[in-house]
Amino acid sequence: MTTSMIIGCGGIGLAVAKKMQSLGQEVVIVSKQEELEIENVDRVKFSDLETYFSRKLPENIINTIGMLHDNTHMPEKNIQQFSGEWLQKSINVNVMPTAQIAQALAEHITPETKLKMLTISARLSSISDNRLGGWYSYRMSKAALNMLIKNIAIEWGRLYPSVVVCGYHPGTVDTDLTRPFREGINKDQLFSPDKSAEHLLKILKQITPKDSGNLFDWGGNVITF
Repeated sequence: MTTSMIIGCGGIGLAVAKKMQSLGQEVVIVSKQEELEIENVDRVKFSDLETYFSRKLPENIINTIGMLHDNTHMPEKNIQQFSGEWLQKSINVNVMPTAQIAQALAEHITPETKLKMLTISARLSSISDNRLGGWYSYRMSKAALNMLIKNIAIEWGRLYPSVVVCGYHPGTVDTDLTRPFREGINKDQLFSPDKSAEHLLKILKQITPKDSGNLFDWGGNVITF
């Protein structure tokens, strides 16, 4: 039986977990949320990942941890609103978990390991595609995430040829993260968590080691950095 680990169980993560479970996969959830609308899954603390990986390596790891705003901060509209404190918090949430997951994995993967790790990034992380500016901390932290993913993919490509590490842009999904920014978005451009999960699983199935290090959008297109 295929084992899939979902890290972060907000709107997208929970929908992905349910979809994988419906496909007959063993689902392992890593989430701070105590109550989740899903049953018959294993739960692991983030701090216990290395211990878990020492016993078992999932075939799929989906990291959905991310932050765009909180109760006191919204994305910056101009440089005057930028603060180092908010940038640091954005990096801590949007970048560090992926580094820590990779460190925990690196203790236990081998040249024979077959594993796919997909991490939620964003189209707004692309430097070449940035035409509007603004949203400094989010853009900067997600761009740093892309570099981290690329670095891991290059290193592991030499050592572990069957491991795939990619970033993923899910589009605009109907979750708490996007709720303040939906005005003016066409209905066909706003995905439900369930539809987003379908898109993600399709990309997960398609990616191979030759794709490692890339950032894909929900339609399967590579986003340039």
